[in-house]
Amino acid sequence: TIYTGSTAFKINPTEIGGTITLGPALTYTGESQTQTIAQVQTGDYTYTEADYDISGNVQTNAGTYTLTLEGKGNFTGTTSAYYTIAKATPQCSDFNIPVLTAVHYTGEEIPVALPTSTKNGMGEVYLTGANIINAGNYEITFGVHDGKNYKAASGFAYGTLTVNKVAHPMTVTNAIVGIGLKQI
Repeated sequence: TIYTGSTAFKINPTEIGGTITLGPALTYTGESQTQTIAQVQTGDYTYTEADYDISGNVQTNAGTYTLTLEGKGNFTGTTSAYYTIAKATPQCSDFNIPVLTAVHYTGEEIPVALPTSTKNGMGEVYLTGANIINAGNYEITFGVHDGKNYKAASGFAYGTLTVNKVAHPMTVTNAIVGIGLKQI
């Protein structure tokens, strides 16, 4: 006997998962950046972009973030991966460096203005070789501490500060000066 007929059946979506391989590493630029995905794979199956929606992969500042894949079509659920936007390396050109002009010796420490930066997340700037009191020529450099979006760096050339000697004229009052005098 041969039987014929039909029946309805449903294929349930499979839970999305597997290994997420990220695209190229990101470094802080000051602009919004998108972490791409090179591949998502479970066993022999490689997911395509039609299998998932991605969120959390667009950021601006340096830090560690989570991107999430949400299954669609034949896939359901979510899976996630961490990615990092690395801190940028400061460059001397990131700073506004005040012009050093020669000064005269005063006996007091000579104040030297700090370079400034308008870069978001730059660390605190510090000077090296700027504790100057005496007359002479002083090479000054600067550096920057680790900041939110920039690494620490040092050895940036600031310039040479010249502290000139002060000429003090000699004044003599009520003095006896003898030249070639002989006492008898």
